[in-house]
Amino acid sequence: MQLYIAEKPSVARVIAQNLPGKKTAPKGAGYIETDQGVMVTWAIGHIFELAPPGYYTSGVNSFSFEALPILPAAWKTLPKEETKSQVKIIKDLLKRATSVVNAGDPDREGQLIVDEILTDAGTKVPVKRLWLNGMDDVTVQRAISALKENAEFTNMGLSAMARARADWLVGMNLSPAFTLAARKSGFFGTLSVGRVQTPTLAMVVNRDLEIERFVPKDYFVVTVDSKVSQGEFTGKLRVPKGINGVDEEGRIIHEALAKEIVQRVQNTSGVITKYETKKTSDLAPLPYSLSSLQVAASSKHGYSAQMVLDTCQALYERHALATYPRTDCEYLPENYHTDSQATLAHLANNFQIAAQGNASTKGRVFNDKKVTAHHAIIPTTKQANLSLLSAAEKNLYEMISMRYIAQFFPDYVYNKTNVEVTYGKDVFTAAGRVDLSQGWRAVLGKSTQKDKDDESTLPMMTLNESAKAIKVNIDKKKTTPPNYFTEGTLIEAMTNVHLVVTDPEIKRKLKEVAGIGTEATRASIIEGLFKRNFLYNDGKKVKSSETGRALIAVIPNTIKDPGMTALWESSLASIAEGKMTVDGFIDMQSRAVSAIVDKVKSMKIDVPSVKSNSKLAKANESCTKCGKPMRELTAKTGKSAGSKFMGCSGYPACTHTVWPEDKKKSSGSKFSGKARQYDKDKKAA
Repeated sequence: MQLYIAEKPSVARVIAQNLPGKKTAPKGAGYIETDQGVMVTWAIGHIFELAPPGYYTSGVNSFSFEALPILPAAWKTLPKEETKSQVKIIKDLLKRATSVVNAGDPDREGQLIVDEILTDAGTKVPVKRLWLNGMDDVTVQRAISALKENAEFTNMGLSAMARARADWLVGMNLSPAFTLAARKSGFFGTLSVGRVQTPTLAMVVNRDLEIERFVPKDYFVVTVDSKVSQGEFTGKLRVPKGINGVDEEGRIIHEALAKEIVQRVQNTSGVITKYETKKTSDLAPLPYSLSSLQVAASSKHGYSAQMVLDTCQALYERHALATYPRTDCEYLPENYHTDSQATLAHLANNFQIAAQGNASTKGRVFNDKKVTAHHAIIPTTKQANLSLLSAAEKNLYEMISMRYIAQFFPDYVYNKTNVEVTYGKDVFTAAGRVDLSQGWRAVLGKSTQKDKDDESTLPMMTLNESAKAIKVNIDKKKTTPPNYFTEGTLIEAMTNVHLVVTDPEIKRKLKEVAGIGTEATRASIIEGLFKRNFLYNDGKKVKSSETGRALIAVIPNTIKDPGMTALWESSLASIAEGKMTVDGFIDMQSRAVSAIVDKVKSMKIDVPSVKSNSKLAKANESCTKCGKPMRELTAKTGKSAGSKFMGCSGYPACTHTVWPEDKKKSSGSKFSGKARQYDKDKKAA
């Protein structure tokens, strides 16, 4: 008997329906059986978990300095209480199996979930791997007919094991250590420290402090309106370097210098010293990875990172309209080009522009050498009924589809012109473009603000033509601080962590690293920081709370530095590639954790606690407006961010709230403002 083990029941059902033969699924049996000698069962996500700290401390309270650090000599995994019955079902089936198919999700966690089951059961029979990037019938049947050897993916599972153990070491040692140190000063909460969450929090704290400490400075931009034989245009001064009155960024900071330039250029004659027009073409943007989709959806729709992931997961699992979402790749296997015509045809039923795509086009997106463990997120071959999708599902499906459709359109072609006009020793520059062929922009529109800014039209002119300075302008401006993070830009920073690292040697190394966290975990990491009140929303802005800032102030760089964490993430990638052992990586983590714990034991940390909720109504107490139970919530935005309050479980029909400052205070509009935007968006999804 051949046994498929999927990561979750929904995937098992899809696999079973694409296997030959009649299927039966006895109620409560925990498996599906075919009359062809094949059975399909399932895990429920991770059905095993690492043993808790108390397992290793021989009766000593694990939440005490006496027990810390806890460094397991032999790691132990245990079945979760809620999954023990399914573990037994799978083990019983494995006793009958003559071969097994690991049908975990196509990532390192999916590999580990099933590998752990097989290891615990002592499985000796041959094991294959089903690598399933889509849930539509065509993709599933194609994957079933091309099973791989599970051994090819063993290192990927070991990488997930190493990640879990490293996260355990950091969380189970440093969270209690810093909490105990803070309780010496009267802190009553719990400080959560994580291998990825802490450097992510540090990035937000550092950005917030940079903005708050920023002192704006005046600078001056000089432009000239020049007249040539065919018209007029405006050029910007190319500021000379290394002269008094110019800062290191090449900005004029002394108004006297700007005025001096105006005086010597005004009403003088100059000459066109550069006039170049070049025919240029831009390739279509590639299809989305998860992080690039999260960034784009945050900007376009204001969606949280977690909402994008959840919605994409629904498009993948529930609707089978999009491929596997937890991918860091923006390319497609070359053989996927064979589906292009059919996919464009069904997309045209919902997006008319798809009918204009040329399915025979095989652009840069189809590149086997660029495809990693997964390919880009694209629409599947299944016809979509948009009326069955939520607003969020429809919006993201459209974004995914449009990026795919754009791959079958020509390049965007335009003439790009660069001009220099020289007045004595002062050089002014201008640029513009003239569209020749919209190409893929007929699908996606203008990609960036820079595209729009560059599209000024310049008059015709010739090299060495005379020009007249009819007006010279001084525009007084102020330097501006960096922008606050949004969830989209925070995901982008986590993905491209080298951009926020200052150490030049680490920055150099990190250019080849995928960042901190993974496509699958970044959204949940950010969400966890909100839930722990380390971060809060101020509109679209993501800001750090006082508690979060106080924690980062005392955390050592080895834990909070995103550069160091990214290098650790690189080590996990090395394990997946067979270049590093799990033991070697964990030994490195253990030494770092031990050193920090030893230091924290002598520390006393002052951390502001989240506001007390002692005056709140009790959970499940009846709402005075509608009679439904009240529930405890945490304000994520505004001046009350981090504060606890009670909200009616009948929301949005009932918007009654109770705050500790004033039990009589209630407001529908204020409730919706205080509640996390994701909660509302998730309902919409």
